[in-house]
Amino acid sequence: MVRSHTSCIGLRNIVTNKQTTNEANAIDAVITWVDGNDPQHQAKLNAYLETLGRQPKSASATRFRECGELDYCVASLLQYAPFIRTIYIVTDQQTPKLLQHYAGTPVAERIKVVDHQALFAGFGDVLPTFNSLTIETVLWRIPDLAEQFIYLNDDFLITKPLRQDDFFQNGKPVIRGNWQLQAEQRWTKRLQKWLGLGDRADDPSFKRSQELAAKRIGYDNKFYCIGHTPHPLLRSTYEKLYAEQPDGFAKNVSYRLRNEAQFSPIALAHHWQLQNHAAIEEHQLDCLNIKPKRYSAGKLETLLRDSQCRFACIQSLDLADEAQFAAVLAGLDSKIKLPYSLKN
Repeated sequence: MVRSHTSCIGLRNIVTNKQTTNEANAIDAVITWVDGNDPQHQAKLNAYLETLGRQPKSASATRFRECGELDYCVASLLQYAPFIRTIYIVTDQQTPKLLQHYAGTPVAERIKVVDHQALFAGFGDVLPTFNSLTIETVLWRIPDLAEQFIYLNDDFLITKPLRQDDFFQNGKPVIRGNWQLQAEQRWTKRLQKWLGLGDRADDPSFKRSQELAAKRIGYDNKFYCIGHTPHPLLRSTYEKLYAEQPDGFAKNVSYRLRNEAQFSPIALAHHWQLQNHAAIEEHQLDCLNIKPKRYSAGKLETLLRDSQCRFACIQSLDLADEAQFAAVLAGLDSKIKLPYSLKN
């Protein structure tokens, strides 16, 4: 994708919407990002895959391709969550091109890139890593990270104005999700296991990592399933859990690709907070979650334009055809004001 500069229309509105936040109540945002089109990244991944002698599904190219999602993610934070103090973009020796567009503006000082080397100090032998669960395990080690922060994948978006208490209330994270039975408690999963159709190590389940996290906190029969929305977290919770489970954390960061043995560190923190009455349950996900390849171009634009949800997640945008891709951008443009343009 080629990005072209245009006049910074809308940037002034984004900047002037910034609110003053007391440092004690500061909220940061953390985004994990990779440009899978980068030849250096591809070389690193291919070199590791050669040592495996295979390409598991967790190394599918669609997990790493960059299609401009980060641009909208950052712009949506600036537009709809002006209380965010600093936006940290976590990546591996890469520099997002969006920094060029914000350079020289008041917004620039609020967007910072954090390299994997800084997060994995002491765990250098696990780099390079291509595993979001591994990276999420060390997010709390970002230098100067606020006690309160929200975590987003780069395909997470905010599409309506938010307030601080949408994420934190009296210091407690507002966790969006629902309680569900652990897999082995569901008869369908028992049947799958009996037939030998369970999850494979090279195709780990999104829910499985949450179930494992819940078990580490003592929830053997149920788990609080979170979706694809921004996750509010407390740095101190991460620090406490790391101190209590250092071996578990060390094992979790050892996988360079997703593995079924890994737990979700986000879910680990959430379950500890829920168990200790240190979180607020919110059962309304309020999120439009779509995979563009599944819809016609017209339907995609309508879904995005007419959505009343405050959050959106656009998964596998790289698999969309030209018409679908254009429809997604048109729909996003109706919600999010980019201060520059993206063109194919």
